[in-house]
Amino acid sequence: MGSVVGTAANGIGTFLGNAFTAPFRSLFGASCEGVCSGTWDVACFLEHLCVSSLARLFMVLVLSYIMLLLAYLMCKVGIIQCVVKKGCKMSAAACSACCRVLGASSCFLWRKLRDTKRVHRGRRAGSSSEEEGSEDSYDDADDGRSVRRRSRAREGSSSVRERKKDRLRRLSC
Repeated sequence: MGSVVGTAANGIGTFLGNAFTAPFRSLFGASCEGVCSGTWDVACFLEHLCVSSLARLFMVLVLSYIMLLLAYLMCKVGIIQCVVKKGCKMSAAACSACCRVLGASSCFLWRKLRDTKRVHRGRRAGSSSEEEGSEDSYDDADDGRSVRRRSRAREGSSSVRERKKDRLRRLSC
């Protein structure tokens, strides 16, 4: 007899519980993820009474508003302006450094090419070895005049100090 009364009480309790909680379950517990597409489908949420999806949409809108408000306040205070200005300065410095390196390397390579001496290997047609050793060479100076120099074979070996002084004299002209 006790089990029959317990089963009847259980059935009545379940019926009353379902009767009172059914409206709330349909409002708050129903998920419209299978019916509605995405977070922004407001018409579908209202049509199927999907309060949970409407609450989620409302939270997304509130968070978006708060983020935009923070961005606006940071602009008003000047934080974003400062960050953007520093970023532009850093990128301009990087571009400037790159251009300076390219300019300096091109100048270095031009000087290296200009200062490279020509080496004539082999004999010229119609000349003997005696004439080659005693031949004078002509070198154009920077101001356009032609300077006559004796070849190294005839001059003999000079010291390193004399060669450096000679090179400095040629570069300073």
